[in-house]
Amino acid sequence: MKNLYLILVLSALVACTGSSQKEKPACVNTPVEPFTGLPVFDLQGQYPEKEIILQDIADVRYVVLETGDSSLVGTRTILMTDSLLVTVNKKSDVIFFDKSGKYLHSFNHTGMSGEE
Repeated sequence: MKNLYLILVLSALVACTGSSQKEKPACVNTPVEPFTGLPVFDLQGQYPEKEIILQDIADVRYVVLETGDSSLVGTRTILMTDSLLVTVNKKSDVIFFDKSGKYLHSFNHTGMSGEE
């Protein structure tokens, strides 16, 4: 039993001693290839200024929303699809409009406790 303790203590001491040679990390002199998935811009380069008209690069449609006491909107649009526009006003009313801007319905359900 004494020999087992002696072997364990010696093993622990040998395991705790470090190597006298300094090991170099394997990646020190490894060349790194640039990642080509991201565009690279030369910020010091001289580029000509060009006016871009939004209608030339995207489909732009202005929708005049129907306004009334129950459909006053704020500035946050939550969702916009081909057939529906959902927005929220300052009173947290969620308001629905169709694609032509006609008011469909709205709701505001706030719970009575802080956990609802």
